[in-house]
Amino acid sequence: MTLYFHSPNAFPLDVLFIQGLSAKVTDSPIGRFGTGLKYAIAVILRQGGSIQLLSEGKTYDFFLDSIFVRDREFKQVFMKDETGERRSLPITSEYGKDWQPWQAYRELFSNCLDEKGDVSNIPVVARTIFVVEGLDEIYDSHDTIFLPKNQTPIYRNSQVEYYDKPSNNLYFKGIRVASLEKPMNTTPNFLASISLTEDRTLASEGIARIYLRSFISAPQPVPSPVLTDEGLMEYCRPELSSDTISIEFVNSCKGIGNLPDEILAVLARYKKLNTSVEVKETSYLEKSMLIEAVKIAKQLVPELNESDIFVSATPLKCKGFYDSNRNQIIISPDGFEEGMNDLTATIIEEALHKYRGFRDETRQFQDFLLRRLTNELIRRRKYDSLTSLSSL
Repeated sequence: MTLYFHSPNAFPLDVLFIQGLSAKVTDSPIGRFGTGLKYAIAVILRQGGSIQLLSEGKTYDFFLDSIFVRDREFKQVFMKDETGERRSLPITSEYGKDWQPWQAYRELFSNCLDEKGDVSNIPVVARTIFVVEGLDEIYDSHDTIFLPKNQTPIYRNSQVEYYDKPSNNLYFKGIRVASLEKPMNTTPNFLASISLTEDRTLASEGIARIYLRSFISAPQPVPSPVLTDEGLMEYCRPELSSDTISIEFVNSCKGIGNLPDEILAVLARYKKLNTSVEVKETSYLEKSMLIEAVKIAKQLVPELNESDIFVSATPLKCKGFYDSNRNQIIISPDGFEEGMNDLTATIIEEALHKYRGFRDETRQFQDFLLRRLTNELIRRRKYDSLTSLSSL
C-alpha cells in the first residue's frame, strides 16, 4: 500500500539538511525538535521501505548509499532530484536505530497536523506530498497512535482528559506517548505540558501519575468510568496523592458499588482528615527532637514554625504528611522511632509540600533538593580547601 502524507504548504528543503531546525506554520506545533522527519526517513529506508517527496512540482527520492569511516561501512541517507543531482543528509540508516515503524508514521502524520494536512491511501493533489511505501500495517492501526477526531471526552480538567474507550496507551495532545502493560477501561490524554524523551515518549512516569490522578482535587464531578477503572488506578495510585480532596470527587463516588481499593483508600483518608485531629502529648525527648529538627529544617524552609506541626496518629501508614485541607504538617508517633535524621527528613519533605507546593515524584522536587545538596557540597569543598591552606 502506498501512503500519501500531504499538506497545503510549501516544504522548506533546508529542514532536511540542518539538525534542530523546526519551521512549522502553527504557533503551537506538535513537532518542535527539528529531528522527527529525519528519523522517519532513516527508519523507513532501514526497514526496506521507500520515501519520495513531491513539492512545488518537483520530485525528490531518498535512498541509502555506502560510506566508509575507519574501515567500517555505513549507509548514509541521500536525496536525489529529477536531474540526478544528489545531496547527502547529515544522517545514516542508524539514526534512531531503536525507533519502530509506528514512530516514523507518527512523525510524518504529526507534521501533517502541524501543516494542516492529512494522510491518505489514495493519490491526492497537494502542494507537498511524502509518498511512502512500507507503513501499511501502521496505517491500519492509525487510531492507536492518534486519538480519533470528533470524540468527546467524558471528563476534562486543566491537566488531563479521559475518553470512554478501552486502551493501554497514554496520549499527549492526542498522540501516543506511552503504553502500559495492563489495559485501562478509559483513554487518558494529557493536556498540561509534559516532558518527552528523544523518541517522544514519556520522560517522567511520576508527573504522568500526578496528572492522571488530578481528578481527586479538581473541583468538578468525576464520571463512573474513570472512578471504576482498575487498570488506571493501579497505574496512577491515587491513594498516594497528598493533594486536597475535593468535595466534588467525594460526591461523585457516592452510590458506586464497585470502586477500586485505591479509590476507597482516598475516601477513607478524606473521612479521617475531616474529623478532628487528636493531638498526642509528646515526651520531653520527643519535644526536644522536634525543636531541633525544626531548627535544621528552617535552613531549607525559613518559613517553617513549630506551630505548623502536630503530633498525632496519622490516617495514613506513614511517618508524616502534609494535610492540605487543614494546612498542617502531621507527624506520626512512629516518626520519632528512627531518630533525629529520619524525623528531620520527614519534616523537611512535608514543609516543602506546604511552603513550596512541591509534589512527590516530580522533577521540580528532585531538582530543588539536588541543587541544595550541590551547594552544600561546594561549600564544604571550599571550607576543606581553606582549612588545608591554613595548615601549610
